[in-house]
Amino acid sequence: MTEHLKMVQGVVTRMAGNSAHMKTWAVSLVTATIVFSGLSDDPHWLIGFGGCVPVIAFWTMDARYLHIERCYVKLHEEIVAATTITTFDLNYRPYASVVDSVWRIAWSWSVCMFYGSLLIVEIFLLIYLAA
Repeated sequence: MTEHLKMVQGVVTRMAGNSAHMKTWAVSLVTATIVFSGLSDDPHWLIGFGGCVPVIAFWTMDARYLHIERCYVKLHEEIVAATTITTFDLNYRPYASVVDSVWRIAWSWSVCMFYGSLLIVEIFLLIYLAA
């Protein structure tokens, strides 16, 4: 049972790391678009738009990683609560309906505030460059 819990905890740790990487890449991308638009002699509005699309993609991927992480946490809780374990099953899909959906996680206050603020910065850059 201990090895099974270690395997599940390893997956939870990887999902949390992937979520952190999505945030790092999103911040790096927004910073790069701002710097690129500032360095350009005649910046085009597509620079701002080009920063919005990946932020939305990272937002979605981050919510997916958090969803999978929560499914594995539920699996971990079930393993701890079980008295007998017959297999070392790592299938998270039975818990997908128990935890919040990817959509709800994407609109949770912490995820929404982070990516929403980055998206607002990109939208302001887009408006500034379009004017």
